[in-house]
Amino acid sequence: MQLQPFENMLNPLHIIKGNPNLKLQEAHQINVSFRQFNLEKDQTLNTHFNVNVMRNQVSVISTFDDNLIKYSTYTNINGNFNVSGATQYTKTFVLDSTSRLKIDMSLRPSLRRQIIINNDLVYSSHIIGIGQNYNLTLLTDQIIMALGFNNLHNHTIFDLNTSVQQVVSQFQLNATTDMRIWRDFRWQNQIVLMRATSSATAIKSDLALWNTAIIYPLFDQRLTLALSINDVFNQNRGIAQSSHSEYTENIYRNVVQRYTMIK
Repeated sequence: MQLQPFENMLNPLHIIKGNPNLKLQEAHQINVSFRQFNLEKDQTLNTHFNVNVMRNQVSVISTFDDNLIKYSTYTNINGNFNVSGATQYTKTFVLDSTSRLKIDMSLRPSLRRQIIINNDLVYSSHIIGIGQNYNLTLLTDQIIMALGFNNLHNHTIFDLNTSVQQVVSQFQLNATTDMRIWRDFRWQNQIVLMRATSSATAIKSDLALWNTAIIYPLFDQRLTLALSINDVFNQNRGIAQSSHSEYTENIYRNVVQRYTMIK
């Protein structure tokens, strides 16, 4: 369809025409990875770096006439690229004969450039992203407790005269516990606190989730019986955010209400 030089008028409000003069799209990638593991100190370091450059990338050109009919065709553009990296460090500390403390940290920076053609206007967007994860886990013979903090931040800059910028941030705090409360009965909990913000809508969305369960092993732990309550706070919703080359997106969805399950 992209190379065929005739008009597709199946949708009278959006007419698409191919371009037989399109050049072959090329992708050039560089990947570098490094891993170090120290068995004696029980620590690991992982690092990777990625560069992706597009040449003659096929892009859609769209215009609107006075009757608001959309006309689209295809062209080759140059200048799109994506640079990303990540570093993760983990280490386990032995506290005593039955207790260990594990730390897990990671950092994920990125930069993406995209050329955009919209109604004969050519401009570019730069998305600068940074992701962070910090996790702490305590393991003993009586309890397993984990605490985590995740942060994702995307800053989109458009090279327009209006100096339009969009910022999307998401913060999440996670806490999980698994403890023995009486004989072989175990009590498990998962708590999630989330805040999502967007400069495009100036809206802050907060979310608190709590799932809990009582578990008892049967037949020498070959089978378990569990009574669980999901979404104790009865939030009945979920939040998701994403940044694109032309816009940012906030998704709010309804999920199953608070419910109890035996399994």
